[in-house]
Formats: sequence, structure tokens, C-alpha cells
Amino acid sequence: YDITVNAVATSQIEHFSIGGVTSFEEQDAAGIFSTGEITFQVDGTDSAIAVDADTDLINFAAEVNDIDGITAYVVQTATLEDTGADAFTLVIQADDTGLNGGLPRIGISDDISETIALSSVQSAINAEIDVSGTTVTSASNTITAIEGLTIVAARVDATSYTTSLALDTSSMADKISTIVDAFNAVVSLISVNSKVVSDGTNQDSVSKGSFVGESTPRTILNRIRTLLSADYS
Repeated sequence: YDITVNAVATSQIEHFSIGGVTSFEEQDAAGIFSTGEITFQVDGTDSAIAVDADTDLINFAAEVNDIDGITAYVVQTATLEDTGADAFTLVIQADDTGLNGGLPRIGISDDISETIALSSVQSAINAEIDVSGTTVTSASNTITAIEGLTIVAARVDATSYTTSLALDTSSMADKISTIVDAFNAVVSLISVNSKVVSDGTNQDSVSKGSFVGESTPRTILNRIRTLLSADYS
């Protein structure tokens, strides 16, 4: 197969915005929000978070982080010592790469007075590879479009790479040998424990195996033989 990576799948990353502002002077101060609900749409599922005047950025981030499918964290983008003022940004990103049915994975709506929005940092895109002239698209960078072959799209590269598939006969032989050894061990176990052994000068000492008179071990052995002799395709 000749394989070319045209695009690598990326996750959707957003900055949380209130009234067009994505940078906040404090992360643990109240007064950022008014009372209401902010609803995140993640892969088609709505999750509402109640906010009020006491909700700060850190607590809000923690609640967003509890929503399945997204991760939220506060980043300090500037410090008082370096720039004269602290600055914090709430980053929200999808846990999965690529698009969901061709659509972004994260959306947002609200019923509060401020304008709540997401400001795009990185758009979600699907991975795209060419396999011997056929284009394959995947939301994940781990692509299993060809049975028995896993392709990981690590970086975009116009170079075409050639790979080939062949049966690992050595590995197959080892596995078959393991099965044969296990079968022979079962046969030996049943055989040894199905015997009646006489001993002594007048054969007055008789020992019976644990399976003597038992049909279950022979039934199990016959079923194993049937499984091993069956035709699989």
C-alpha cells in the first residue's frame, strides 16, 4: 500500500468569552456572571450549568470539566509582576479529535444577560490519508480502514510511504504449537486417570484412576477433538 497523510485530526479548542472578553483579571472572584444557566452542547448532548453572581471562573471551570467529552482549565496568561496585571483565560477543548458527524463537537447557549460565546483557538478537523489513490477520512488519527492494518496519522507529509502485509507464519506456528501441547496434556491427563492398575505378586493391589467409570472426561475430550478438526474459514 502507498500511504500519504494529507491531514492530521485535531481537537476543537475554544476560549470562553463573556461579552466578547476572553481574558479575566481574577480567577477566584465573584461578579463575573449574572444569574441563569449556561448550556454546553457536546457531541449532541446538552449539559446545563447554573451560575449566579457568586460563581467565579475556577468553580465554573470545575463544573464544565465534569461534562463528559470536554476538558476545561484556567490558564494564567499574564502576571502582575511581568505585565502590571494578572490575566486568566478559560480554555475548553474536546476530548476527542475530529468532527462529530461533520459538525463541531462543542457548542454553547445561555439565558443570562451577558453575551456568552466560544472563541475558536483550534478548529476540529478529521484526519485524511490516501491509500493507493483512495482517500480515507477519520475523526481519529488511528485508522483501521484496512482489515489487519492500523495506520496512525502522526503528521502531514506529502511523501508517499509504502507498506506491505504478510502472514506472520512464525507467530502462527508458535500459537498452533501451544494449542497442540495443551491438547496433548489434556489427553495425557484423561488417559492416566482413566486406567485401572493391578500390582503385587498376586495382583492383589488394585488402583483406580479418578476418571474410571466417568463419561464426562471422554465427552470433553471428544468435543475438543471436534473443535480442533473443524474446518474454519
